[in-house]
Amino acid sequence: MPSVGDTLGRYELLARLKAGGMATLFVGKRVGAAGFARPVAIKVIHSHLADDPKLTRMFIDEAMLSAKIQDPHVVHVEEFGESDGTYYLVMELVAGVSLGELLRALRTKKRALSVDVAVWLAAQVAAGLHAAHESSTETGEPLGIVHRDVSPQNVLLAFKGHVKLIDFGIAKAQSKDTQSSVVRGKVAYMPPEQARGEEIDRRADVYALGVILWEMLTMRRLFDAENEFVLLDMVRNPKVVPPRELVPAIPPALDAIVMEALAPDPAARIATAETLRIRLLEAVPAASTKGSSQLAALLAATMPDAIQRSRDLLKDVLAAEGGSGERSVPPPAAAPAEALETLTVALDEVELEAQRRRSRESMPERAADAGTGAIPIELESQPSVERPARRGVGLVLGLGALVGMGLVAGVFAYRATTPPPAEAPPPPPPPPVTSVVEIESVDAGPAVAPPTPPPPPSAEPVASTRRSTRPRTGPRPAAPAASNVEMHESTPIFKRGP
Repeated sequence: MPSVGDTLGRYELLARLKAGGMATLFVGKRVGAAGFARPVAIKVIHSHLADDPKLTRMFIDEAMLSAKIQDPHVVHVEEFGESDGTYYLVMELVAGVSLGELLRALRTKKRALSVDVAVWLAAQVAAGLHAAHESSTETGEPLGIVHRDVSPQNVLLAFKGHVKLIDFGIAKAQSKDTQSSVVRGKVAYMPPEQARGEEIDRRADVYALGVILWEMLTMRRLFDAENEFVLLDMVRNPKVVPPRELVPAIPPALDAIVMEALAPDPAARIATAETLRIRLLEAVPAASTKGSSQLAALLAATMPDAIQRSRDLLKDVLAAEGGSGERSVPPPAAAPAEALETLTVALDEVELEAQRRRSRESMPERAADAGTGAIPIELESQPSVERPARRGVGLVLGLGALVGMGLVAGVFAYRATTPPPAEAPPPPPPPPVTSVVEIESVDAGPAVAPPTPPPPPSAEPVASTRRSTRPRTGPRPAAPAASNVEMHESTPIFKRGP
């Protein structure tokens, strides 16, 4: 396995950043360019995995597909090579944090993104997705690339204010493995057809971006469960609360767009990321006035320590290579004092409206008809378990080499608050799994506790003033107390630990 000081092709490895199950990430520079020390990110596959045809093929596919996407909203792949049996991928190095990390930091400060900023961010991601979807071969033949893993952890926010889509490690061209019983990606952001292992196209990425936008607007998770298999069933059969029911400040037109992007049936969904981008900016014209300067100011106001640590790290590495660190690492952008006030809103107001809605849903006469963000799943006498909150460490360097590595795995902390479940007849059992499912990257950690299963039928009859076509099962037990829960990305390659 190569180490610091070694060369791979034309590149020298300067510093080892992170090692994971499949590859190791380095900061490097091109050898032989006098006075030129622009840093790059170099991802090196582990030598003991180089003989595995499947893993090697995934690594090569990532490089080939990523290199064909030329867009400022997608991390640029500069080179793919092999040296003495070692495969490596060279990409731009971008200092920044993930969208997931920003949302977590805002939550800590009891702030939420303003509607126009959330829409602007979604529009930037949509632009990157459209560029990927429209990529073609050298002869102009469409590749039909589907990202398949769009999530807050794979949206990189550069400290300079740029938004970049990363991690094409499981992306596939349409002619390849887009129909498979293997479910790859973060389950909580999958469309139903992907969670069922069915054929997917670009509309799967549109759905995932719809989930991200829903979560940016409401500052809570859309799909949550105590284990991946319950979560998988919830995602396969989604019941989505319109975001405007939680946040009345959301314009009705925007609310309708989000729900159309989240249509369970791909045929009813917004067809392209470009269409989604255009409609979002039309629905919220103020979003068009936002730009990289506002994002840079927001990051500087929200995460100043992360910015400084990132700058210090790059400066030290480059200074050791000839004193170029000061020239290569620009100073952090100054944060206007009003950045948080103008680009975010008080989270208390968002929480207050959510509490009002939960209170309404707890009323017996409304409970049977009220929509929820979760699907009741019948479990066999399994008590609800509260998982203790863990304090995550935010990554201080967002890297272009995060393509396929999950190194921008921001920790997305949400407070789980669950209303007392209302009486309702038990739902039919979930549909059987008709194919073997392999979950390769599951995003865990609920922000909204999963539904509490009903107890065995009561020995005493239960009086009811409502008509029902099913036998009553007795009142459900009270939901567990609210708890702080964190969500960590858990890709099979890299995971940022506490």
